[in-house]
Amino acid sequence: AIHAQEDRQAALEKAHAADPDNVQVLQLLANLHLGRGGSEETGPISLEEAEGYLQQAVTLDPNNAETLHLLALLHIERGAYAKAEAIYFRLAKRSDLPEGLVAGHLGGLYLLWDKLDLAEAQLKTALTHEAFPQHTVQVYRHLGQLYERTNRPQEARRLYGQALEFVQGVPNEAARLSAEFKA
Repeated sequence: AIHAQEDRQAALEKAHAADPDNVQVLQLLANLHLGRGGSEETGPISLEEAEGYLQQAVTLDPNNAETLHLLALLHIERGAYAKAEAIYFRLAKRSDLPEGLVAGHLGGLYLLWDKLDLAEAQLKTALTHEAFPQHTVQVYRHLGQLYERTNRPQEARRLYGQALEFVQGVPNEAARLSAEFKA
């Protein structure tokens, strides 16, 4: 896993050297350094390097939704929840993004931030405006976690069950979620 990540990083750095103004390559490099492009074994490489790539991408395209989302994730990794919230509020004002997508991200942020009432409201909004399957499963998971934390185990089980039903067509995801929810 570590060698694959090193190979990915080398290929992306080569692509960046060839085209330093390519926002997508900058996003992929930032993603890699946030640890989302690797595996759980390798974890985050460098938040400072991720931030550098994201700042370059913001300079080139200040309204790129993916770049802004990655910047919000960077702030979340650092515990700067208010900065992440400000980015999501900015994204929420855009008409070109699904409302459920931004609401789901805000709900997840509020769950981390222990703003459970806000988390529940945003996550329920996200479910009424489904964005795409992977996002919907994540919203179900977050709501299940919220219900566990607020001593509503039956509601949590119901949401975890819905998440499992949603991914039945994706065997690896179903097995992973099933193992996680039984733990």
